Formats: sequence, structure tokens, C-alpha cells
Amino acid sequence: RAFGLSQSGNAEVLFAWLRLALGNRYQPAVAPTERFLSTMGRRKFVAPLFQTLWAQGDWGRPIAQRLYQRVRPSYHPVTSSAVDAILRGG
Repeated sequence: RAFGLSQSGNAEVLFAWLRLALGNRYQPAVAPTERFLSTMGRRKFVAPLFQTLWAQGDWGRPIAQRLYQRVRPSYHPVTSSAVDAILRGG
């Protein structure tokens, strides 16, 4: 909170923070992740964040599935194909 990382306007900084936070199951990072993945379509950011959520098993997989169902239609086919593979376990 002290650094306001979840509100960073710099996509690289926000991505790095969210990846670290989700990898540690930091629940307050879920809402900023949902906002980020709803507005960011670049595979270089999207796929690793879904990968991080997916790797968190019972905690992250439901978040990833719920979120992806909502945002998938807005993604480029290359991005959605990458995330499809992650959520299939590949």
C-alpha cells in the first residue's frame, strides 16, 4: 500500500507487482489484476498473469477461470490461444 503499486500507471511495474502478489496469494491484488487483464490485451502481460494464477491451484484457478470467461472475447486470437493452452494445463 505504501508504494501504491496496485494503482501504478506503468504497465511494466504493475505487471511485475501483480505477478509477485498473485504468486503469494495476496488477495488484495485480485481486483487490480482483474482491472489490468480487462484492459490489457498484450500477451506478454496477459499469459504470465494467467500462468501465475493457474499455478496457485485451488486459490488461483477459480479466479483465472471466472476472469478469463469474461475477458476472452476482447483478446486477440494469439493471446487467447496462449491463455487457452495455460488453462488446459499445457
